[in-house]
Amino acid sequence: MAYYQHENEKHTNVAWFDETPVTWCIKRLRFVLTTNLNKSNKLLRPDDIVSFIPMEAVGENGGLRLDIEKQVSEIGDGYTYFEEHDVVVAKITPCFENAKGALAKGLKNGVGYGTTELYVLRPFTNITSEYLFYLTISYPFRKLGEAEMYGAGGQKRVPENFIKNFATAIPSLLEQKTITDFLDKKTTEIDVLIAKKYALIKLLEEKRIAFITQAVTKGLNKNTLMKDSYIPYIGKIPVHWGVKRFKFLVSEPFKYGANESAEDDDRSQPRYIRITDIKDNGLLKEDTFKSLSEEKAIPYLLKDGDILLARSGATVGKSFIYRAHLGRACYAGYLIRARIHSMINPEFIFRFLNSNSYWDWLNNIFIQATIQNVSAEKYANLCIPTPPLEEQEKILNVLDNKLKKIEETIFKITEAIGYLNEYRSTLITHAVTGKINVNSLLQEDTSEAKKEWALS
Repeated sequence: MAYYQHENEKHTNVAWFDETPVTWCIKRLRFVLTTNLNKSNKLLRPDDIVSFIPMEAVGENGGLRLDIEKQVSEIGDGYTYFEEHDVVVAKITPCFENAKGALAKGLKNGVGYGTTELYVLRPFTNITSEYLFYLTISYPFRKLGEAEMYGAGGQKRVPENFIKNFATAIPSLLEQKTITDFLDKKTTEIDVLIAKKYALIKLLEEKRIAFITQAVTKGLNKNTLMKDSYIPYIGKIPVHWGVKRFKFLVSEPFKYGANESAEDDDRSQPRYIRITDIKDNGLLKEDTFKSLSEEKAIPYLLKDGDILLARSGATVGKSFIYRAHLGRACYAGYLIRARIHSMINPEFIFRFLNSNSYWDWLNNIFIQATIQNVSAEKYANLCIPTPPLEEQEKILNVLDNKLKKIEETIFKITEAIGYLNEYRSTLITHAVTGKINVNSLLQEDTSEAKKEWALS
């Protein structure tokens, strides 16, 4: 993208940006919007249907999921009220830092009710809703707001006064429309590219799981003789393989973790592994480190090759294999430890726990139960294919090579998505601070379009 600046600029005396176009006015947001909303202009009956917006329905960098609707009488007074064309901003960590917020559009009967963790901004006549929305997801707004947050731990919130006192440059209404039309077009183009890259990642992940499933249930030799395992989620297996219940593949009984709160982060003490510490790829997050005192950790210390299984919640079924190089660690109560017998390679079991066969077994359990919870007793009866130990090693070596290539490709695509998101953020920030002359960029786009038309 060519970089065009406005010809005439002025100093702002605002800490986060030095200059702005001379025609733009410097104002605090309190002079262009209100957060003191009233409902008097919307006369709703108790049986009227309105949009209901929990925090998970608020998008990062825009968008509201409008699939939940409720009668006004069902909602009560404990929710945040907003209307069509209001701008909503998440106030609590980490939602604020992640740019959760949206321009309210398409609300049922023009009204929405949402979580109390939203600020609602209603613009005056000197700023458009669209421009205000882009301003609230700009990098400076979020970064400066993060510095103003108060509260402890996961309950930190950005104060309302930060929003009211946020100083920015406001162009004319006509130029605001030009800027937001430009940003709508460019961000849509970027979002389409990002969506395609996520779709590619999904295909690669499906390919990855298919490789694992084939290898841990059928082996590497496509010409080997097969027999029926009589286990629906496993199907046929090589004739020389066995199938054993998980409880016969452990050297000790399955064990639940410690019921202790995660308060310390002393790296000289054993790490306290919780469900939320485990990434989707089976690795540990570094930024969530918590520790447990030596005394409390001793009964739950892990050994190399131990496997942890999530037994409930949104992450039920997720698994993690512990390796000694990670340092001393213990595990929390919502995890179950399986200490693997020497007759089988723990890595082979871990791979099986990432196969379609395993997830088919889990989904069948979920169908039969009202609560998604997998106890140690249920895990104990999971059937697992057991090839000879030497063959397990060969399978794991081949899998490692194939999966490494897939994971490297996924990493590169994820990196590219990060660059696109950075570009999107920079574009928005530069547009709403006057660092780029949108009119010049539009003229360039029109000129290029004319050239393409003339050559076609």
